[in-house]
Amino acid sequence: MTKASEISATAAAWLICTEGQASSEQSEALQKWLDADARHRAAFIRLRAAWIRCDRFKLLRPADGRIDPDLLAKLELDPREPDSGSARAGVRLVAWAADRKHWLAGAAAVMVTVALLGWLAAARIGWRDYETDVGDRERIALPDGSSIQLNTDSRLRVRVTTLRRAVELWRGEALFNVAVDRLRPFDVSAGGATVRAVGTVFSVRIHDDRRVEVLVAEGSVTVGTPELLPLGSALSATETAIVEVGAVSIKRLPPASVSRKLAWTSGRIAFEGETLTEAIREFNRYNRRRLAIADPSIRELRVGGIFAATDPDSFVAALEKSFGIRWLPSGPADSNVIRLVGRTAP
Repeated sequence: MTKASEISATAAAWLICTEGQASSEQSEALQKWLDADARHRAAFIRLRAAWIRCDRFKLLRPADGRIDPDLLAKLELDPREPDSGSARAGVRLVAWAADRKHWLAGAAAVMVTVALLGWLAAARIGWRDYETDVGDRERIALPDGSSIQLNTDSRLRVRVTTLRRAVELWRGEALFNVAVDRLRPFDVSAGGATVRAVGTVFSVRIHDDRRVEVLVAEGSVTVGTPELLPLGSALSATETAIVEVGAVSIKRLPPASVSRKLAWTSGRIAFEGETLTEAIREFNRYNRRRLAIADPSIRELRVGGIFAATDPDSFVAALEKSFGIRWLPSGPADSNVIRLVGRTAP
C-alpha cells in the first residue's frame, strides 16, 4: 500500500507541474492519477486549497513595494469563502475590528501552510534515496557529472538542483567524485558534520560510535557544523578529519594509507598494523557470517595484508598460517559465527 507521505509528495509534484499552462498530456495523466485512488484526489485538493491561500496572501503586498507598518491592524482573513467544496481562505480589506484574534489565527494558519508547502517542495520533491545491503556496493551517477560510490550497508539521499547539490548520508560510507561547479557547492551532511566541496574526491564514513570520518583523496574540502560551515576546517589532499561532539581533529596521511582506506572501492580490505579486534570489526561490516574472538589472548595481535572484503575464510586461513590461530566449529545456535582462538587455547 502506498504511504500517505508518498501520495502527498506526488500530489505536490503534480501541483507544481500544472501550476503554469499544462499540456493536454499532463492534464490527462493527472486525471488518471486522481481517478486511480480516492486518497490521490483528497491529497491534491487539500494541497491546491493551501496553494490558493498562499496566492491570496500575496495580495497583501503593495504594488509600489512599500510596507505599511499598520498593515496587520487593517486586514483580516475571511475563512468562509467556499470553492467547489474545498476550504480556502479569501483576503479582504476591512475596517479596524475590535477583536483581531480571528485575523491573527487566520494569518498563522496561512504561514503554516506556506511552511508546509515549502517543506513538501524542498524536502520531498527532487530527493532520491539509495541504500546498499551488507556486502554490496553501488555506483551512482549524478546529472551534474559527479558520481558516488556507496559502500556496504550504507544509506543516503541526493538532490541536485540548479542552485545547489546536496547529499544526506544516514548510515555507512561513501566516496564522492565531485564535478567542478563553483556556482553550486556540493554539501554532504553526515551526523553532526557537513562537508562542502566545489570539485574534488573525498570519502565520508559514519562509524558505529557516531564519529564522522572525512578523507580527502584529491583537491580540498571544508568540514564543519551546518551553522558554521563557512568558518569550518579546510582539508587538502591526503588529510583526514574526525568529527565528534562538535570538535574536528585533522591529521595528514601518507599516500599509501589513503589507498588502503579506499581499498573498499575495489572490494578489498587493507590492514597495516591494526589489532585483530579492529580487523574483525572491519570484516564484519561486509559479511553476515561474523568473526568473533573467543580467546582474549589474541585480541591485540597486529595484522597486515590485503583481503577480499566478502571472503572471511581467506582471512582466517592467513591468520592460521601466520599466527597459528584456529577456528572453532559452530553450534546450532551460532552457525553464522566463526570463533577464533590462539594456538595454545584448549
